[in-house]
Amino acid sequence: MIWQRCGDAPERDDTENALLDAVESRGVPVLGVCRGMQLIQQRCAIPLRRVAGHVTKQQTIRIDGELAEVNSYHRFAAFESRPPLEVWAVAADGVVKAIRHSALPITGIMWHPERNTPFATVDVALFRRVFNPA
Repeated sequence: MIWQRCGDAPERDDTENALLDAVESRGVPVLGVCRGMQLIQQRCAIPLRRVAGHVTKQQTIRIDGELAEVNSYHRFAAFESRPPLEVWAVAADGVVKAIRHSALPITGIMWHPERNTPFATVDVALFRRVFNPA
């Protein structure tokens, strides 16, 4: 994988990239949330750009083609993807909101399920799919 800086904290980037290297080699499921998804994207050389309108408590996006409400707290995003990452959620302006690796148990999302009370049904299903594949 390609290592790139995700932000202005090189020690954090190095630590998170080392953790991803370790889990990738062991096949451990990963769910990258927000910056975690950005790190996964940058490892696959997917460029991030500054965006507006993605810091909000509620945003309508398409998840697997269906409309869903999520929160959004980011100012950088990707508008494209490429193998081995597949896009499965997107915002109306084209921002990629969720990706999954085609061969490894790696998933990324650009919303924060932990900030919702109660947890959204779609997020509970996501966690079950990522960490309890049957």
